[in-house]
Amino acid sequence: MTTTPIPEDVYRGELIAFPNAWSFQLGKAHIILVSDKELEDLSDPDKVLNLTLTFEPRHESLRQVCERAQARGARMLILAFDHFFSQYRPGQAGPRQLMPDMDEYVQRIARTALFRARYYHLLQDGVVALFLQARRYAEERVGSRIETRAHATWAESPTIDRWDSGRENHARHQYEYTSNFVWSNTVQQAASACYDYFKWGDYLTGTGNDHAECGWSDRNYVGLALACSTGILNEIPYSYAAHWGMPHELARRRSSLVNVYGAAGA
Repeated sequence: MTTTPIPEDVYRGELIAFPNAWSFQLGKAHIILVSDKELEDLSDPDKVLNLTLTFEPRHESLRQVCERAQARGARMLILAFDHFFSQYRPGQAGPRQLMPDMDEYVQRIARTALFRARYYHLLQDGVVALFLQARRYAEERVGSRIETRAHATWAESPTIDRWDSGRENHARHQYEYTSNFVWSNTVQQAASACYDYFKWGDYLTGTGNDHAECGWSDRNYVGLALACSTGILNEIPYSYAAHWGMPHELARRRSSLVNVYGAAGA
């Protein structure tokens, strides 16, 4: 028996977004804290805590909780305090000193939330630096510049984004970021050190993008504008805006747009 994924109904305000009421069946992970010490321990994403809600211990780190949730397709983490469960975690009982309206509490939560973003920055900057070092060494050996013409990643929006479309055609939903939107391919890009086209311009000569792939011709102008932006900042100010997967007549007209923008073809 197969089950149809439950569409996500999201409330979006100016500063935050969260599931609307009656969204209890959406995939999620949770961490229930019973003391301030546990909140402090979460500042280290690899520190293992006893997060049990029963008499049977459950030892996990923040990273393990997030990786397990990501593996099953969940993208929501509930973090809450509930002193009731301290009875299952010996040595954690005691009055709380940190409250949600305190600056120190907010700062500790922020440090935990920033871990992922900082990790991706570290990953990408390190990978790009390694590639650039290898290219410069090879150029010294051959005595000339080596062309490294490519775009940072083939995964773009909306081609690799995900919606819960049920039995309906998935591509039909890839124009509007409505409440059934699940996740963006930017997560995949970041995990593969490829989320920043501009940073990769340090290594790639000219750079480029493939936003009009798979016939997504309505992304023409986004790709063309991006090509102009990444190109002008590169040592070779000539970035391409590629396309494929569309009828020949459309491709020919799209090539004319590439020429008008002054970008390179592919």
